[in-house]
Amino acid sequence: MISTFLAKAARTARSRGLVESCSGDTCEYTESLRMRLHSAIHAFYLKVFTMLPPSTGLIRDILWAGHCYGPMDPVSNIIVNSIWHNIVYPLPMSEIKEYHIIDTLSMLRVEVRSLEGLITLVRGNFESGCSTQQVMEHLSHKSCDISHEMHTLQQFVAAATTARHPQHAALGSFLASLTPDMLNDLRHLLTTGTNGVIPRESLGQIKYFLRQKVMALDPEPPKVAELCEEAKGTLLRMKSYYNRMKLHFCSKLEQLLQKYASEHPLEPQYVLSVICGVVAGSESLDRECYHVNFVAASKSGIARNQLFFAELNYAYPGEQEKPNFCCPLPLIYTGRCYYGKGTARKIVYPDSADFIKSNHDITSYGTRHTDGMLNVDLMFDFRSDAQFADDMRKYCERQKELLQEGDEY
Repeated sequence: MISTFLAKAARTARSRGLVESCSGDTCEYTESLRMRLHSAIHAFYLKVFTMLPPSTGLIRDILWAGHCYGPMDPVSNIIVNSIWHNIVYPLPMSEIKEYHIIDTLSMLRVEVRSLEGLITLVRGNFESGCSTQQVMEHLSHKSCDISHEMHTLQQFVAAATTARHPQHAALGSFLASLTPDMLNDLRHLLTTGTNGVIPRESLGQIKYFLRQKVMALDPEPPKVAELCEEAKGTLLRMKSYYNRMKLHFCSKLEQLLQKYASEHPLEPQYVLSVICGVVAGSESLDRECYHVNFVAASKSGIARNQLFFAELNYAYPGEQEKPNFCCPLPLIYTGRCYYGKGTARKIVYPDSADFIKSNHDITSYGTRHTDGMLNVDLMFDFRSDAQFADDMRKYCERQKELLQEGDEY
């Protein structure tokens, strides 16, 4: 377990006088703690994807507002917070129904912000003056599960604010309003079946329960704003591009699952459930390559949902093709974790030196690239969100400036 390794590392560091000499929250030990916590949180989200039945319509809410802090364990918090957001701020009926995560920065963003919220929540119960290092040591010891600690309304709101949750005040009020009996009921409904998946009936009951809570809380509606014409055009182009990419990757992965079934006749047969991230592989003179994490559901509904890794190769004209392949991955993963500011390991890879040598598993864009507008933000209809409309206006103005600068040269 991550907490065991971190505890051992902390004891070793203290015995050698390393931790005490660490000045501030940016030393190597503290950054190592942060990276390992990011890795643990990434595993929570993958666990959620394996627990949910296909076509729940919650992916947008998980990426945008499904933070892992709250009064329950991290996985339960992600699911409940996502369902709550889906009820309070639902998508228009005409919007994307089945979203697949092609932009890995969207996953990285919710993981980074979840950790920021957890740190703030824990710090609220610590003595004043505690360091981020001490807080993260506590989180690693608890495996980010602080459900047995008591938190106030102000602490929940502060955590959601620090984590830049889109509805921080409303979420804080909602989390603080959950009584012990309500939490027990939610935990019961979140219990998975023998196949490791939460029954759809249970998800429906959770939605009904939370809808009653939302009606009681009466959250403030978002400010209404209309997008400019340039922003509307940008959204249409990005959605068209996303749909083409989604159809392409889904088709390729379905073919790989059929191939996997024919090569492993004794194992369950799977169908694609959700893509959890796509990154461009290392550059090569003869081909392009993409690496993909995805969750597949068993056709029978008896076996558990399975996390997979896939490699998709595209040979250049005249070059020999390299075969595509996919393989199952364990959820409890022991591979290295790296979450730097400029680069990061944003998907899970098989235990193979082929992906670790020359840092092929660490790709461009890291934690500092999760601020601002991401591609995923352009996929959904946020026309009722005044902040999104303003961000889109600035985005379009910046694109015009870049085009003008290009014309000058």
